[in-house]
This record gives sequence, structure tokens and C-alpha cells, in this order.
Amino acid sequence: MFSQREVEIIKFLIDQNDYISGEKISTFIGISSKTLQKDIKVINQQLELVNTNAQISSMRGKGYILETDNKEVFYKELLRFCEANAKDMRFIPTTSEGRINYIIKKLLFLELKGERGITQLQFCDSLFISLTTLKSDLNIVKEKLQKFNIEVVKYGIKGIALQGNEDDLRSCIRYYIFQKPESDIVDLNCITPIFKKEQIEIVKEILSSIIGKSKVAITDIGFYNLLIHILIAIRRIQNNNKIENIEFTDVLKNTYEYNVATEIAGKVSEATGVELPEGEVCFITQHLYTQKTIGSRGIKRQLNLPNKYHLLVKEVLENLKETIDIDFTKDELLIWSLATHLKSAINRIKFDMSITNDMLYEIKRNYSFTYNIALIAANFIEKIIGKSISEDEVGFICLHFAAAFERLKDERNKEKLRALIICASGLGTSMVLSAKIKKEFSDAIQIVNVLPLNRLDSIPMDEYDAIISTVKIDTAANNLNDKKVIYTSPMLKQEDIATIRDFINSNKKVSILRFLEFTEEDLFFVDKEFETKEEIINYMVNNMIKKGYLKEEDRESFFKRENISSTEIGNLIAIPHALDTDPEISKVSILMMKKPIIWEEEQVRLVILMSIEKRLYLEFGEIIEELYLRLENKEKVIELLSAKNYTEFIKILR
Repeated sequence: MFSQREVEIIKFLIDQNDYISGEKISTFIGISSKTLQKDIKVINQQLELVNTNAQISSMRGKGYILETDNKEVFYKELLRFCEANAKDMRFIPTTSEGRINYIIKKLLFLELKGERGITQLQFCDSLFISLTTLKSDLNIVKEKLQKFNIEVVKYGIKGIALQGNEDDLRSCIRYYIFQKPESDIVDLNCITPIFKKEQIEIVKEILSSIIGKSKVAITDIGFYNLLIHILIAIRRIQNNNKIENIEFTDVLKNTYEYNVATEIAGKVSEATGVELPEGEVCFITQHLYTQKTIGSRGIKRQLNLPNKYHLLVKEVLENLKETIDIDFTKDELLIWSLATHLKSAINRIKFDMSITNDMLYEIKRNYSFTYNIALIAANFIEKIIGKSISEDEVGFICLHFAAAFERLKDERNKEKLRALIICASGLGTSMVLSAKIKKEFSDAIQIVNVLPLNRLDSIPMDEYDAIISTVKIDTAANNLNDKKVIYTSPMLKQEDIATIRDFINSNKKVSILRFLEFTEEDLFFVDKEFETKEEIINYMVNNMIKKGYLKEEDRESFFKRENISSTEIGNLIAIPHALDTDPEISKVSILMMKKPIIWEEEQVRLVILMSIEKRLYLEFGEIIEELYLRLENKEKVIELLSAKNYTEFIKILR
């Protein structure tokens, strides 16, 4: 079976359309070239055994390439193969992270099957590790399971098992075993190794039929989650594990969804011979009730949202304005859409209903800046409702802010550049030049004033964005930024028009050069060796403090942000940042590790730590988007990791 590292090699090669050198693959995966050669030999043997029409070929001087008829089909087959083997517990991980997930899944499978108890010796034998290594992994397992209020306990002579209430155990089972990374959410082939195919089809048909004729709207994610819940419930009830009572039963019984849930439970019991008690009916009701507005179609007035949700959203936006100095309060579409979403989300949160956000990884990767905004909003909402909000929910909230952020950027791009015209040819010529500029750039430039050069200092610099001049200006003597000055002829020729248009476009488009303005050589570190992300963050923050860019009390905010949600974004990169600091000077520190470490879930070698003033949050969000576009390219990341100093790094990034 493929090891976790071997799967990473295959996934890396799938993304390449041409030969790639072994050195680059080794750098990205974090292994030696000899280890890579051995791994590829094993991979090709495994590919031949499982009869896939694929192999990794090599060519001297060019490197490696994955040859297959259809990469997309092969990748899906690979995912299904690895997933099936993981569920059969035949997939043997080679990293601490992989072993931890293996241990959790194994314990949950035993719970699901009603076969509690496994000895530590059995784990050691199946994972080919020592008892010392196992105990170290178990400590992390216990930490992860604490989030679900589940303990790892001794279970007599049988070894260890899980202990927690039924609701928490089921939530954990859904999260670790049935959470789907692919977009084709209702792909029932992936759960057939766990549940009987006939039973899956029966429950699916019952749900499709009853929900289809009812007025309950439900998303694909909601349908999949409900199907999985009922299948788990059947298995758990057969093993005498039932959800007896849940909160808000009286409230749920007065809903339309309760009638639909009762019909579903009756049909399932009739078809399977497993009686679903009242607690299970209420749980199904929760699934339906908390989904009902997500898939709704209709205009604003048809939703009849209670005023309290609009007021809550306005409070959230005011808090954001105060916290990060970004004003969403005038975005009526955001107020309505977020209020609509929160009506469902708060119901889920109130009922302690877990929802799986299958887009979470991509959301955090592609909308990192607005995810941070959503985190701040979620923290504010938590204080009001007295309930914690999961990462999955924050991901959905993020999408609303991502759309609003795009609208905000569009509005900023529509703002006209304020320009001064400096002309030495007389008032008449100045007015002609002004008129031509207004005609050519009426949608992009606002003429603030027309002045002779000797009156330039009479206008405060913050009242204009550009100077259009027909005469040479001594920028040093006038304390001006050269980049603000555009030289043109009094007659505004075609080449002058092109120059002004380029200036307008360059001021609208965020450039990577703006990001580089926040970096400096003293905050660039290469070939560092650390064991944990905490050591890395402390090291980078220490250097920021030494330079006077941060204060000692700011340190905690970086770890506070990291504890809420990991800042790794994939491709060996993490971008730690503070949640609520407001430094006097914005700076970015860059650190490259000699070897990758596990940050939270993934390997990281390139760390970009950001300390940004609140007044620059909006602009910096655009800058980071441009940065992400470059860092999505694995080849670019590999090049960056090869840089030996700050100058090389900047050259490659540009």
C-alpha cells in the first residue's frame, strides 16, 4: 500500500505537465534524492500491482514525469484507493501526523462497529513503532479528541477505548471518517466499505422521496450529512447506543420539519427493522431545520428575516470598522446576505449541530485575508450568543465577506485619481490641457486644480494623488514622490495619453512591489532549524521587537490567532499574523527552514510573518492576493526556497 509520503510524490507529479527534476521534487517533499529514487521505485511497483494505467518515468538530464492516459481519472481512482485502504486500516502511515489520524480512526471504527477496546501492543504491531513513540502520539490524539469532549480511557483487559456522550461520539465519527475533501459530495461508493450498499440505497431513496415532495430546502452537503447521520444512527442503535433526549425538543416539535422527520424515521424503521426513537427524530429535525434557508431561492422581502439578525449584523460590521478600520456598514447586500445566513447558522450553533464545510481548505487558502475578517466577526458573535463557532461555520461566513471585499475593491477602483495640472505656458494652454484630460479620462481622473509651478507648495500633498506637469519639477526640493509625477506635452499627444493611462492602471492594480516595501534584509532569515511553529513565531517576533516594530505585549496576539485557526496555506507555506494589534510601522518578516516541519496539519518551510497597521488592512488584503497568486505555483515556491539571501529572494519573487 502507498505510504503518505508516496502519495504526496504522486500528487506533486500529477500537477506537472512536463519533466521535473528530482532535486525540485526532493526540495518540495523534504527528502533526499536517494530516498526519492527508492520511493519512486516502490510507487511504480505498487501502481503495477493495482493495475492502474500509470507509471513514473525518468529521463537523464530532465527528471521525472507521471505518464497516464487521463490524470483526472487517475487522481480520483488514487483518492478512492487510498481512502478505501485507510478505512480498512491497511493504509500504514509513516509520519506522526498520519499515525495520529490512523489511531483516531481506528478507535472510532471500533466504536461504530460496537467492538470497543484495542491494546497498545496491537497499535505498535500494526504501525511498526515502539511503545514510546505510540505514547507520544497518544498524547496528541487525546488533545485532538478533547475538542469533541471525548476521552481515551482504559477498557479493562481489552486495552483502550473512547468515552463520551453519544452526540459527541457521532460528531467525531462524522468528522474523522466521513468528511469529504472532494466536490462530488454525494459519492456513495466511498462509504460502501463501511455500510451495506443495499442499506445505503434504501435510506437514500427514502430521503430523496420525502424531502423531494416536502417544502424543505436542503443542500447537497446537508443531504449527505443527513444520510450519514441516519446510517450511523442505525448502526449505533443496533449496538444499543441511542440519543435519548436533546435540548429544545418542545421547540422542534412545533416545526414543519418535525413532521417531515417523523415520516423519514417511520419509513426508515419500516425498511430496516431498526426503530428510531424520539431523540433520533428530533436530531433529524435539527438537520432539516438548520438547513432550511441555505438553499432557499427568492428575493429579500420573501425571507421575512427577524429584525434582530439585521441588528446583529450591523453590530458585527461596526465592530469590524472599529477593530480593523474597514467599513462594510454601507454594504446593504452584505447586511442582508449575512443576516440570512446567520438565521440558519445561529440555529445550528444553538443546537450544537456540527456542519461540514467541504470548501474549508480552499476558502482558507484562497481567501486568507477575508477569513481573518470572518474570524474577528465570529469572535464578536460568540460573545453575544455565548456559544463557540466552529471553523466550518467561519468558512461559510468568510464567503460573504469575500464577496463584500470584492465589491469594496471595485468601489475603490472606481474612485477617480485626484490630479494637479502644472503648466508654464499660460492660463489658456493650461485650460486646454485640463479640458483634454477631462475628455480622455472623465471616468478616472478628477482635476483638483491648475497651477503654475511656483504655487505648487500651496496645495497640501494629501489633497492629490498625481501631478500632471508640462515642466520639469525638482521633486527633492518640493519633497515629492517621483512616482506621483507624470510629464506630458501641453498639446497632450497620443504617447502622453498612453503614459497617463499606464499610470492610472498601475495605481489601480496592486503590485508585488508594494508588498516588498514592507520587507527588509534584517527581517529575512534563511536555512533556519526549528522543531515547532511556536519556536519559529517566537524567533520572528523577537526580531521584530528588537527592531522596534512590535512590543512585547503584541506577542500573545500572534499565538491567539494561531490557536483559533492554523495559518498554513499549503505549498510548504505558513503566513502567521496577529489578530488585533495595531503597530506603528507595518513590516513583514520572512524565514526559510532548512528542512520542513509539521506546522499543524501540513509541512512548512517558508514562513511569512506579517505585522500590519489597521489603516492598511484593506490595501494589504489586495497585496496579499497578488502574493498568493505567485505562491500557488509550486515551481515558484521551489525557486524561492533555493534563494541564499534576501537579494536573491526578492529577485525571484519579482
